Amino acid sequence: LSECVAVLGPRARTVVYRPRVLAPLLDALADRASSKKRELALRVLGRLAARAGCVVAPYLEHAPLLPRMLGVVGEASARGGANRPLQLLLGDGEGRVPTTVGSWPLGREALRALGLLGALDPHAVAL
Repeated sequence: LSECVAVLGPRARTVVYRPRVLAPLLDALADRASSKKRELALRVLGRLAARAGCVVAPYLEHAPLLPRMLGVVGEASARGGANRPLQLLLGDGEGRVPTTVGSWPLGREALRALGLLGALDPHAVAL
């Protein structure tokens, strides 16, 4: 799907963020039984955002998206302390990302997707 979005160019936004496309990804994010499914959903969201060149709008058009993504980051943080989100991206300082906790790849993918989707203006949007 993300390859198709690259071909569509400016029209990609109208295709990518339709409920029919995004709904299965939101459902996968809510499925706590499969961390691999959640990780893949986050990866697809990030790729779609990067290829479509559409940022912030997905949060506004699909209200459950941001809380679900933040929930994934919160779960990964709860398992590893206050510095966990930073550790997920940077590793241990030696270029290695420890893999002892299963939620690290999931949290890292959530942070990557959040970065690709962009930041909301806190003054314009009440969370």
